[in-house]
Amino acid sequence: MIGEPATPAPAGVPAPWLFRLENLLELVDGCTETLRDGLKRDMLQYVLHGTPEAVLHEVGQLGLGVRQLRLLRLLRRHERGEKIEHDIYEHFEDLPIDVALRYARLLDAFGPPHALLCMQLPPGLRWLEVLMVHAARCPIDGYASLPPRPTALSAARLEAMLVAAGAEPGALLVAAFSTPIPTGNVARTQLWEQRLTMVSELADYADALDRHLEQLRPLLLAKAAVQRRHIVNMLHKAAPATQARLPPELRQRFMTGSQPVEHRVHQVPVIDWSAAGNAVAPGFLQTYWQKVNDGIAVHNQRLQEEHPELLTKPSRHRHLQPAAPYDEDDAWALQAYLASNECSQPMQTRDGATAWVHVAPVLEAMASDGITPVALFRMLRFFDLAGDDEGKLKYPAVRAFNAQHRHSGRPTLLELACMMDDAGLSGPALRRNYCNNWADAIGGGWAPDAVWPYFMHHAESVAHALVDTRNNEPAFRPALFPALRLLPTLPDAVVVALFRLALGSAKTDRQAAQDTLDAYPGKEGRILGALGDGKAATRTVAAEWLGRLRHRPAAGALKQALAKEKQKAARRAMLEALQALDEPMG
Repeated sequence: MIGEPATPAPAGVPAPWLFRLENLLELVDGCTETLRDGLKRDMLQYVLHGTPEAVLHEVGQLGLGVRQLRLLRLLRRHERGEKIEHDIYEHFEDLPIDVALRYARLLDAFGPPHALLCMQLPPGLRWLEVLMVHAARCPIDGYASLPPRPTALSAARLEAMLVAAGAEPGALLVAAFSTPIPTGNVARTQLWEQRLTMVSELADYADALDRHLEQLRPLLLAKAAVQRRHIVNMLHKAAPATQARLPPELRQRFMTGSQPVEHRVHQVPVIDWSAAGNAVAPGFLQTYWQKVNDGIAVHNQRLQEEHPELLTKPSRHRHLQPAAPYDEDDAWALQAYLASNECSQPMQTRDGATAWVHVAPVLEAMASDGITPVALFRMLRFFDLAGDDEGKLKYPAVRAFNAQHRHSGRPTLLELACMMDDAGLSGPALRRNYCNNWADAIGGGWAPDAVWPYFMHHAESVAHALVDTRNNEPAFRPALFPALRLLPTLPDAVVVALFRLALGSAKTDRQAAQDTLDAYPGKEGRILGALGDGKAATRTVAAEWLGRLRHRPAAGALKQALAKEKQKAARRAMLEALQALDEPMG
């Protein structure tokens, strides 16, 4: 239960929001650093009434450890069951605009002065990005493993706050479309993409896009490839009427089927979550429940036969306890969930082990019996068999969707990723399900057309995974290279990451990266450029690669590099490369 705030709530300020704000500011009082008495009170008074405004400067002068606190740090998903400070956004839309703006400015004051902020916003508006990152429960000081999704905020609310701050209401969308995305560093490119695309996750983004389209029109036809892809991604959620107003060069990417193959991938499927479009026949559910409960009955009978002592003395071990069959209340709850238009996960009241042991096999067996991917996803969601804490699919979901795809060709990976994004899981995390080489993997044996659009659409996330050494990413990497060979063209960000591996000093993925770049046009030019790299190891790898390719035009560059080379390993590699090219070395 939410308690009552210690401070009386001013007119228009919801009491639950004020209570959570007080709890948030308690973190300041709990710091070990000596703070003046009354700081929390002054911060609270500033947010509610606007005075004393000097508290913003005072907060900015606090020690770095105090300012960061947990206000701007990543909150782990295992905390989601607790009453944490981010619950504050549940009532944020109900606040008076001036109170919401002052809260955002206080939040900004807590941010580190050199925080990794990406958006090119007008002066005095950096609170916009800080507020969205905080609402998305992501770190302000770096890359997040899952895309930021500030879905608790709306574009209309942020526009009203911009007007209250004396700025243009379209400033946020202009920044999201116009901020240059850096290239050359995969992690940096990924971070910028994440932060800018975050705007498209606002609750009413499509309406805001339509309102400000004329202001955005000069920005839509960017020259840089990475910027063009970003803009197309930002336009995915545009309403059909908004798409019809786009420049012809962009409109055809959404409204025709004749565009080049590298652009067709940007036709991201829009998931129909309606009950009418995903109806499940009563006969299907009747058969489903019968099979589940028959399996439970067989399980309980076997337990009694193998452990007759359980009849007189029940065991405390879970695996020796009989499972309770599902009843009419369960059937009614599932029917009601399937009849709704919801994609969120319902409240679970049953033992999860029962679902894993008895429900999952039945769903896998019946996944091809005429239900849609959305209906299957909903049933998995109902029994908490869909997604894990990292946002990827659980094994029962992987097996069920593999079975459904074998029968019907649906869902594709990209379709499934969009379903996961809509439902609060992570479409990019599906890459780990695909690349899982020690257990059930999604997509095994699927046709290339059902696989490669996903990797093209999530190119920046894939590029980051190629070079990321944290979060067990290297363990998922071997299966990533064959997937990239399915792409009709390699996106720029992926090419940068592949060359980093192909010319790097680490041998583990070097050959696989080089093989993946085998059909990349102009790769020889990049390899030749690496002969002049400042690292001897890179020069050595480049010479070895050129020798294996038998690229005869490289002979001149190899001879020039050899004449200047002083490192033994690099010289030997260059000599061997020239020998492979049948070139005299004199």
